[in-house]
Amino acid sequence: SDGQSIYYEVADSGTPLLLIHGGDYVGQCNKIYSASTFKASASWDAQFNEFAKTFKVIRFDIRGFGKSSKVKPHPIDSWEWGKADRTTVDVVELMNYLKVTKAQVVGLSIGSAIAAQLAVYYPQMVDRLVLASPWYGYTFHFSTSKEASNLNLFLSKTSLILGSTDYYAIAEADYAKKTF
Repeated sequence: SDGQSIYYEVADSGTPLLLIHGGDYVGQCNKIYSASTFKASASWDAQFNEFAKTFKVIRFDIRGFGKSSKVKPHPIDSWEWGKADRTTVDVVELMNYLKVTKAQVVGLSIGSAIAAQLAVYYPQMVDRLVLASPWYGYTFHFSTSKEASNLNLFLSKTSLILGSTDYYAIAEADYAKKTF
């Protein structure tokens, strides 16, 4: 993808289920993170084989994470709304490469923001949306009201997962309640 390597795995067949991992580390701005700093797609190990019993499961390492290319600036330091972020374009390119036209999409933390962007900018590629522990200050903090309106079209096909002590995700969900 634009000269960068994106690591991915696919298991079984059936309805496509795309898993987008979170960033489980808060780092310094403009630092090139080491591959060992993040769990990346390995954070889905417990779910991957179980989901493969029912779905065609796709998981990948976001650029800058895991086995994908290290990039500068790192997506955690440069992710934004206003256009499809490069990480979201990577998802589109991966789905096209795998000939997956539509998927159920699960995003965790930074992955929830990428999943939300996928639904906003490429709605034809998203069947259902699960946003787990939405990334504070990013998942629902849109640049334009049109972006919010586009995601609003998915409300009936979206599940939000929050932990009772995940205070930042709860704050992001509260912000979404006010927005929608």
